[in-house]
Amino acid sequence: MRILGIHGAWSSSISFNYLKSKTKAKNWSLIDYDHRVDDWNSIMAKTIGHMREPYIAIGHSLGGMVALHMSQDTLCKGIITLASPLAGLDLNLIQTYLSRSTLIGCIASTSKQIKEIHALNYGHVPVLHLIATKGYNPFIYENSDGVLPVKVQTGWSCGDMVEIAANHYEILQSNDTLAAIKDFISKCSER
Repeated sequence: MRILGIHGAWSSSISFNYLKSKTKAKNWSLIDYDHRVDDWNSIMAKTIGHMREPYIAIGHSLGGMVALHMSQDTLCKGIITLASPLAGLDLNLIQTYLSRSTLIGCIASTSKQIKEIHALNYGHVPVLHLIATKGYNPFIYENSDGVLPVKVQTGWSCGDMVEIAANHYEILQSNDTLAAIKDFISKCSER
């Protein structure tokens, strides 16, 4: 089964290097975008129709939100989100205004993108949410992965959730993440 990897907003496709090296790298296809240039619509345009054979979409952070949209593609056989803001962030006006990227608004709890993701039907495709639970950020006054509050990752779900004891970026290099992905791929291949 092929894998479609979609990286997080302020990252790049090389963030999947560890997972690619521990799985069959030739089976991976990666979407790359630049948060300074690409907005939500251009990322979606790069992703939709990218795959020509059955695949599992794996998205980290914002990439997980894009991966959830892939559930509408008949070639998509499963979705894995890694440390994704599933419930959306409660952003204040200053955070939205001072952000250097339009993508921050896409993960606001009241955004059009979050509302669309919550309205999609996922009954035909298995979904696994890997939740990053260990991190620290002095500006987040609750349990977080260092970037996202845990409640933002767990506040909405359309599939199974597995907690991974890693921070927002370490989840991409975690052996627990790797094991969960391999198990999920195996189950999807049997369907």
